[in-house]
Amino acid sequence: LSIRMRGFSAADLADDSSLDRQVIGLKTIQNESLRVGFVSHNAGTMEGSSIHLVSVSSIPDSIEITVLPGQMSWSSSAEIEEITYIGKDENQVQAVRMRGIPTSFDMQVSDSFSWNASSPMSSVEIQISNHSLPNSMDGDHFLYHHDGTTDTSYLSARMTNISRAAYLVADTD
Repeated sequence: LSIRMRGFSAADLADDSSLDRQVIGLKTIQNESLRVGFVSHNAGTMEGSSIHLVSVSSIPDSIEITVLPGQMSWSSSAEIEEITYIGKDENQVQAVRMRGIPTSFDMQVSDSFSWNASSPMSSVEIQISNHSLPNSMDGDHFLYHHDGTTDTSYLSARMTNISRAAYLVADTD
């Protein structure tokens, strides 16, 4: 694990096991960037390794993240210009770039997913693939392709001005 951050002032972690709730707080002195890199591998080899990199353009002076089972809320003193994530797990690669992250949002994750923000996020771009020749499109889009012959897939999406998003599992009863 590698972390690079300037302007760090304080961090808090409150873990309330009776409520199954964690609250994470971060304070900085100035809007500086944050870079985090993580590599998981077996001793002596990078074969089969997992690599994850995150870059945050500027950390607001104050951030509070509350985590409960299946949900999370985010509150910060300023909008974040850009967050970029790149990851590789064996044959799968993924990348996400979010721009104009609002000062507050709530997220729920279970069989379904929802994201609700105080103001629209400028854009989010997502690429996920284990296919040898992934494809993408220009502008706002959602593209998914599965190659049955090779049992590989790719997903490409770009959405702008998003304040709410959800994926709901169909009720089959």
